[in-house]
Amino acid sequence: MKVLVIGGTGWVGHNIALACSRAGFDTTVMSRNPDARFSREVAFLPRITGDKTNRDFMYETLKSGNYDCVIDSVPTVAAIAILSEFSGLYDRYIQCGSVGVYTPLQYIPADENHQWGMKDYDGFMGKVAADRAMFEANAAGTLRGTVLRPSCIAGPGKLPLDNIGGRRDDFIADIMAGKTLDLLDGGSALLQIVHVRDLGRAFALAVENPETVGEAYNICGANAVTVRKYCEIIAEALGKEAKFNSLSFDAMIAKYGEDIRGGLTFLAEHMCFDIFKAVNELGWEPEYSVTAAVAENAREFA
Repeated sequence: MKVLVIGGTGWVGHNIALACSRAGFDTTVMSRNPDARFSREVAFLPRITGDKTNRDFMYETLKSGNYDCVIDSVPTVAAIAILSEFSGLYDRYIQCGSVGVYTPLQYIPADENHQWGMKDYDGFMGKVAADRAMFEANAAGTLRGTVLRPSCIAGPGKLPLDNIGGRRDDFIADIMAGKTLDLLDGGSALLQIVHVRDLGRAFALAVENPETVGEAYNICGANAVTVRKYCEIIAEALGKEAKFNSLSFDAMIAKYGEDIRGGLTFLAEHMCFDIFKAVNELGWEPEYSVTAAVAENAREFA
C-alpha cells in the first residue's frame, strides 16, 4: 500500500505519517517547508517538497507516485479541487476535519448523523468548506473520499488548549505559579480530548478499509470532561492546585480583548461525541485516557 501524506511534517501530519509507516505502508511525506518543525521525526521517510495547490506539481507528483491513498492533514477547497481533477491517478483520499463542524450540538453525545456546518466561527469555516467540498466531489464521483473528524487534540509537540480558547505559551506557567484561571461560566462546557497518536492510528486504519469511502468518522477520546475538570487534570499532573474565577463571556472579552472572541466562542460550545462508528467500522478505539493525554501534554511544557 503506497500512501502520500500531505502536510506530513506538521504536528498532526507527521503523526499520521508515522502511524502509516508503523502499519507497514510505503509512506511518502509531502510538505511545502523542508525545514518544518517535525521534519526530523519523519526524516527516514521519502520526502517531496511542494505546494498542493500547484496544479502542475500535483499532477506530476500523483502521476509518478502510483499512490493507493492520499491523505491531507490540513485540507483546503483549492487542494480538493485539484485532487478531484486527478483522482484517476490514485485510488482513495482521506482528509482531517474536526468535530467542531457539528456545533452547536443539538444532542449529546453527537454522532455522525448530526447536522453540521450550522455556525460560522471566526477562522473555522475552512473546516466546514473543506468537508463540504469533499462530500460534493464524492457524490459527483470525482473523488473517493473520507473525512476523519478529531476532537480537541492533545499530546507531545504542541501547546495544550488554554482556559480562554487558544494555546497561549504562558498557560502552563500560570498554573505552575499558582495563578487563578479565569473560566467562562465557571468552565461548565464539555470538552473531549483525543491524543494525537490515537488520531494517527485512526488514519492508518482508514487506509486499510476501502469501505470508508463517502463516510465521516468522529475520532475522540472515550469520554468528555468539563473545561474546569480539564484544567484540574493539568494542575494535578503538575503537582499544583488549580484556582478558578468564573466570568461571563462579555467580561472575558473585556479583560482579554477581541482577539480571543473566536476561540472563546468555540470553547463555550459543548464538545461531546459518539465514537461508536469509528470503533465498529474502523476497529479503532483510543488507547489514551483523557487524563493520560492531557497530563503528557502539560508536563512537556512545564
